[in-house]
Amino acid sequence: MIHDKDYRIANQLTPSIEKEPIISLAKTFDAFMVNRIDTSVLLLWGGIDTAKESVLDHLAYHLHVDEYDTSYPIDVKRRMVEQSIPIHKHKGTPFAVKAAIATVYESGQLEEWFSYGGDPYRFRVSGIIAPLTGVADINRLVSLINATKNKRSWLDYVQFKRDIHVTEYVAGAVGVAKYLVINSDLSTSLCVGMTEYASAAVAQATTITINTTLNNDI
Repeated sequence: MIHDKDYRIANQLTPSIEKEPIISLAKTFDAFMVNRIDTSVLLLWGGIDTAKESVLDHLAYHLHVDEYDTSYPIDVKRRMVEQSIPIHKHKGTPFAVKAAIATVYESGQLEEWFSYGGDPYRFRVSGIIAPLTGVADINRLVSLINATKNKRSWLDYVQFKRDIHVTEYVAGAVGVAKYLVINSDLSTSLCVGMTEYASAAVAQATTITINTTLNNDI
């Protein structure tokens, strides 16, 4: 087996041309190209995951990737190139529309008319959660759908899903009321001491009722 880096044209000449000056020309070409060919890019399809962005752009042109845009992020370009053949193979089917949407927007569901009470030959796309920055992005999405759907089906509308996160704070106060009743005959001196503490949102109310009989010496 010959590895790519070891391949030489001069060694693969057919008998009909294996003669001078063809042999010398082949050897000269081999010597010139030996350090100029990057064998890692020869197998383009197998190297999509690591291919340079410029290579992806050329592949997209060669494969006629629908609605391909050179301004897309590189991960989107990889998905579009990888899925181009299956999408072309099934173009005009719900599978192709969903696959095309997923390559750019990562999510999205296609619902046919009978699943949501629409008119025959109609469909809608829902569940788009990818960020859309303006009208241009929406128009691009619609163009992508139109490029992969069949001709007799019509897009009703596109639904977007957005999650809104809200943080709510709830505060409350606790009130404590204490009623103290003292019944006594204060014939001798009496000292009543009480300490009250309050903090945070806790309120304390104290009511003291003293019922007593006092002699004349108090």
